[in-house]
Amino acid sequence: MHKKVLLFVFAAAAALSASFAGAADRETCMQRCSDTHTSCLEDGVYEAYMCDFAYTMCRRSCR
Repeated sequence: MHKKVLLFVFAAAAALSASFAGAADRETCMQRCSDTHTSCLEDGVYEAYMCDFAYTMCRRSCR
């Protein structure tokens, strides 16, 4: 249960961050999502599937 809460908090934060980045342009937004995903994987705090889910949500908000 705790992991699911962290997952949704992280996904929401990534999507919100992407929305702000999207103010510039879609390419910048996508790059920010990619950078966040890489950081998530490197930090090792979250499991890879959590980082991947947040990355997907972030990219969807870049449209």
